[in-house]
Amino acid sequence: MNLIVLDTNVIVSALWNRNGNPAILLKMFFESKIVLFYDKEILNEYNRVLRRDKFKFLEPEINDLLHFIETNGIPISNTEKSIEFMIDESDRKFYDVAKKSKAFLITGNQKHFPNESFILSPTIFLNLYLKRVTLFQKFKRFIKTILRRLF
Repeated sequence: MNLIVLDTNVIVSALWNRNGNPAILLKMFFESKIVLFYDKEILNEYNRVLRRDKFKFLEPEINDLLHFIETNGIPISNTEKSIEFMIDESDRKFYDVAKKSKAFLITGNQKHFPNESFILSPTIFLNLYLKRVTLFQKFKRFIKTILRRLF
């Protein structure tokens, strides 16, 4: 299963551009192809940022999205503060939830986070996901071919 934590910038980008990679990630979550982890701080940030006047997102759209995340995502509580953040301490919550849940942290601002293998851009995550899906499909075809030859 693909476990993720979405930085707020990915959510904003998904709502801005319904055809971009962040939107594909959100759609994958809606279709239960990936599992989204969050905590109360992350949900509060989503709520606060999405309601900023400059974005002009519609109230029902925001409410529906947040409700879907709360209903279908997996809440994490009591995350430990693991390392000191040099750039933006407010990004720590995403890092800590990803660490605790052993999930990928998907962000458009990788420079705000430590250089760790579980912190990926939306594009890199999707490329890895598609490679795994393709390999699995090839493996299934291979097994079917062998079974047909045997029986």
